[in-house]
Amino acid sequence: MRGYASLDFQHFDCPGPRRPRLLPARGLAVSLIAALLLSGCTRHDAARPMEDTETSGRISIAAAPDARALMVTEAKAFQDGYPQVVLDVREPESSGQVISALLAGHADMAATGRDLEPEERNMARQAGIELEGHKIAQDAMCLVVPEASTVRNVTVDELQRIWSADIADWGKLGGADGRIVPVLPALSSDLARAFTQRVMDGVPMRAPSVVEASDSAVAATVARTRGAIGVVPMALAHAKGVRPLAIAAMAGMAYVEPDAESVHLGQYPLTHYIHLYRRTQGARLAGGFTTFVMSQPGQELVLASGRVPTAVPLRFVRRSPLLGSH
Repeated sequence: MRGYASLDFQHFDCPGPRRPRLLPARGLAVSLIAALLLSGCTRHDAARPMEDTETSGRISIAAAPDARALMVTEAKAFQDGYPQVVLDVREPESSGQVISALLAGHADMAATGRDLEPEERNMARQAGIELEGHKIAQDAMCLVVPEASTVRNVTVDELQRIWSADIADWGKLGGADGRIVPVLPALSSDLARAFTQRVMDGVPMRAPSVVEASDSAVAATVARTRGAIGVVPMALAHAKGVRPLAIAAMAGMAYVEPDAESVHLGQYPLTHYIHLYRRTQGARLAGGFTTFVMSQPGQELVLASGRVPTAVPLRFVRRSPLLGSH
């Protein structure tokens, strides 16, 4: 029996394909020096500007909806460790607005679920702005169906034919006869954009689709809608009432279910990255925050968000389901 995989490196332990379990992480060691003057202690002057260093100062972070929750979590952990830091995570904006804010100097950092587009790179080059980008997390584009669905597998081509309206009935995919109801997250989201680019590849989406405002709303709609199929991130692949389909890159290839191991090893065909960008000549604190996000404590938060860490070594341990846990 093949068993199941877990991800294991120091603090990480991810049993099976469902949501990872995070063991307690080390805290950030921060030395606080108190200067005693005569009869009392000096107090920080709130009116005095904070010095811009890797662990002090104030910066603004623009974040697309797909990345904002992770940025809020990372920012809080960084600020908890370094009290001289203030990280302002802006309200969610489209990835285009996020990159524009960075290039215009309205934000010191930008977090998106996609890479820079050629026109954005050209804009930066023409303005003499040098950008530094890091892939801080990897996620899966998971296709979920109601738990009662009899369909287990689809190919990327079949997904394209569903959204192009060439396949409109589950009977053509080996399931029980019934209308297919496609469900998408907000079309401005990076998840929907990545799905369109990777699956549709320029083919128009002609199938009438339900569009929800959030990923969790997509999962909820699929769970209660007979014949539905929806696109959600890996953290929601096993949400209540839904289950993920195994995907093959093309007919004749192996079907692969989305989990941390298959995504990390490149076996699951539908993935995308969360990117963190900053101006290389910008605030030093932006570099310090990037270093934290790419460190083990920061990558533990990536794992806890339901995504796959990209900046630390990963080791997957295959365990037999017949073995008990201790």
